[in-house]
Amino acid sequence: MIEILSIFKHTLKVEVILGALLHAGIERKDITAVSLERPGPDAALSSAGPSESEREARLELPFILATAWAVIGAGVGYRLYFGPVIWGIGASIAGFLSGYLISCIFQFLKKGKKIKQSEPGVVLIIHCREDQRQRIEQLLSENEVLGLTVFQY
Repeated sequence: MIEILSIFKHTLKVEVILGALLHAGIERKDITAVSLERPGPDAALSSAGPSESEREARLELPFILATAWAVIGAGVGYRLYFGPVIWGIGASIAGFLSGYLISCIFQFLKKGKKIKQSEPGVVLIIHCREDQRQRIEQLLSENEVLGLTVFQY
């Protein structure tokens, strides 16, 4: 016996696939369909604040600009009154602040765009014999399967 696990979008195609599986000789007791649902608004997955990777990404541009401006400020500082150290530090601070301002603006513009949530899916688990495997895989792949895996035991 083998198990074929497949994932589909939650559409009428699932009903067509179930009918085709029954027509192909798979019994009802050998087919399991499980609907996946989105977690609710109070689920742990939806956090209100930015994640750690988003916070790190917000600081990448400021550090890059601080480094670049510090090098330029130190180079120009050899000709100016306070010298390269003071001008390098001042340019570094100015570069960091300008980079942070730019990243905050991009964050604000990105926040305005809605993130499209994916549709919930349906998982089909089919128990069958080895000689039915090829036909079932062909049937599933003809009907827009999102993912397919086979377990043998």
